Amino acid sequence: MRTHVQVIAWLNIVLGVLTLIGGFIAASVFGFLGVAAATDGSTEALPILGALGGFVSLILFLTALPSILVGIGLLSFAPWARVVAIVLSILHLANATTLGLSTLLGIYSLIILFLPETGRLFERPRGYGVA
Repeated sequence: MRTHVQVIAWLNIVLGVLTLIGGFIAASVFGFLGVAAATDGSTEALPILGALGGFVSLILFLTALPSILVGIGLLSFAPWARVVAIVLSILHLANATTLGLSTLLGIYSLIILFLPETGRLFERPRGYGVA
């Protein structure tokens, strides 16, 4: 099970990084379209395209961050990471922006993370941490 959890962690990190790259591409494309629209002297489209590009990029950046953080948490078998990964996996089931890859990741993650032996990997020994 340890290997499955590590695979889920790395897939979440890769999905998050790809989403970040998508955010940068969206910002670049909308910025380019705004500049291209303004070359004929008309600047009305520039703020609209800039705002739209900024909004799309922000959404992509904000959705990438949880995947990366959960992946890092799963790699260290942090107890909070399993719970957050389950919630994120449920959200991945409805994500249609990555050609179904996040849906497959969500299904795989839920199957693995709900197994009892996986839960034991995330348990801390008694007396661990500050009382």
